[in-house]
Amino acid sequence: MLDCAGGDFAWRLPFASSVTETVVKDGKRAKTRYRVTVAPDATSGQLLVERKRFKFLELQGMDLDNPVSKALVKRLERKAATAIPGMLVGPATGRFSGLVGLKRMVKKLTKAGFLTAEEVTKFKQLMNTKPFIEAIKREVSNVWLCWGGSGRVPHHRRRSPCSVTSPST
Repeated sequence: MLDCAGGDFAWRLPFASSVTETVVKDGKRAKTRYRVTVAPDATSGQLLVERKRFKFLELQGMDLDNPVSKALVKRLERKAATAIPGMLVGPATGRFSGLVGLKRMVKKLTKAGFLTAEEVTKFKQLMNTKPFIEAIKREVSNVWLCWGGSGRVPHHRRRSPCSVTSPST
């Protein structure tokens, strides 16, 4: 998969950092804040990188103080945004090696109430296809490359804020 761009990957563990991320996709902009944690994964022997406490700061120019918008955003944060799979990376190399939580992602997204019953059925079928799984891995590994590969996640500091602007896809 994708490697970090050289250098020392000897992060002091466990590691946690606040991240503010801006994404522009198809002309639509979102700004989020979340907590990244990195800790050894007892099952795989890899490092488990997870995003927690996901919060939208901006979403397509919506007034997030408006009660209707606020309710929608809270629902997104609580349901869909918490379904983000964890990343496994090599403890010595920082190489992305896989995902954790794909089944949880499907379960949360299909129960979030954003899809019709027919869409849920189609999504579950799609989720079991190799192209879909590879596409999810590619998207998540690109996030890791953005952080780890660019050195944007602070090295050797336990609690440090960082800011990431994700490339448009």
